[in-house]
Amino acid sequence: FTAPVTGIYQLNACVYITNITIGTTFLLLINTSNGIYQKRIDVTAGTVDTLTLDLSVLADMDAADTVNVHIDNSGEAGDTQDIFGGNAATIATSFSGSLIN
Repeated sequence: FTAPVTGIYQLNACVYITNITIGTTFLLLINTSNGIYQKRIDVTAGTVDTLTLDLSVLADMDAADTVNVHIDNSGEAGDTQDIFGGNAATIATSFSGSLIN
């Protein structure tokens, strides 16, 4: 996402993770040119096989500033997890950004 004008933006990220086996720490980051916002969830290994992380922030952005979303996990033994995306009838990964002021 690139801010078209300077202002305050509502940024919303939702990541749906599947195929978790023994992952324990999940971190969702919204990175802007002016700051980093994060949400962390810790779980006991082997207790979840899917997880949804969501984060909504108000971010001060200048014209042409950019945003990216990053997800990180620790504790998983291999590359088993997937980020799920789907049609509007399913839970899916999404991002939105809008100028509010």
